[in-house]
Amino acid sequence: MGTNASGKSNILDALRFLQGIARGYPLTEIISEKRGEGGELQWSGIRGGTKELIYQQQARFSLDISTQLKRQSVDYDIEIEIEPKKTPKLLKKIVTVADKIVFEANSSTPQSVPRVMSQAFEKGHSSVPISELFHFYRAMRFLDLNPTAMRLRSLTNHTTLGDQGENLASVLKALCADSAKKQTLIEWIQALTPMDATDFEFYTHPYTDEVLLLLVEGNGKKTSIYSASDGTLRFLAMLTALFTPEPPPFYFIEEIENGIHPTRLHLLIELLEKKAAAGIQIVATTHSPQLLSLINAKSLKHAALIYRLEEKPDSRIKRILDIPDAQRVIEEQNISLLHASGWFEDMMEC
Repeated sequence: MGTNASGKSNILDALRFLQGIARGYPLTEIISEKRGEGGELQWSGIRGGTKELIYQQQARFSLDISTQLKRQSVDYDIEIEIEPKKTPKLLKKIVTVADKIVFEANSSTPQSVPRVMSQAFEKGHSSVPISELFHFYRAMRFLDLNPTAMRLRSLTNHTTLGDQGENLASVLKALCADSAKKQTLIEWIQALTPMDATDFEFYTHPYTDEVLLLLVEGNGKKTSIYSASDGTLRFLAMLTALFTPEPPPFYFIEEIENGIHPTRLHLLIELLEKKAAAGIQIVATTHSPQLLSLINAKSLKHAALIYRLEEKPDSRIKRILDIPDAQRVIEEQNISLLHASGWFEDMMEC
């Protein structure tokens, strides 16, 4: 959580940059965009492009990533140089396992990410599944759900939900082939909306293979995906993403409360916490004071404040329960009111 321009989306940008590196994309394409042979957009690039990717147009930035794999610490550090009218350059790439460097490269070392993995194995660290780490980075998903994109045509053979919710109808149709899963999805939608949703229907055009989704109420009334509310579509897309048979290991969702009525926000939290307990890692941003009061004690331990101090250029992050006196104050006062009043940010200025 954090105010506007506090730096929440910068975390998303850093993770997406890391994903581009793990996928082996050239730096120019990671920063700008990547298109396929037919001109279709495969990668949308990073906010700001080469001119504003780095704060105040400085020449270099670095990403330092630390994790635990098989009880060993693994660090992956990279440093990037971006100068005007020059091709972006990777200055440094270091993989460290248990405090020992297993791979190191600089701008003159033409090594790809797969080669980094093999180098690490060759140096006697085969017990550390570095390939799993890079697979995790490649598989991360960043949902920026857009009801307009969800209403676009969806073809039967398109069974992967896009980051903006593209292909919602066809992906949902594939999920509903499992009757038990279909009933679970219907029950979630029934709880979200005042409509007595009893079924999903799918009409497939005989010539174009386009799929049309219809929400069916108990009285027989049918509402198409074109008329469904934005909030219903956003929630339905999150259901579809999280109930897919082989979900990715990580989701990043910005402003998860968008389009959800405050009295139904608890359903969204329940959904996310259930899926997190099942093994999907979820990072979400929010501006909602109410949402903070709905998360369980385990989630609250991971809730963090993104903030900037007056006259300081950098964003900072701190777990809410690590803020001085926060634990006691939260026990005595409504955490939603603390959030709405800016108490957490005020404490960081003290």
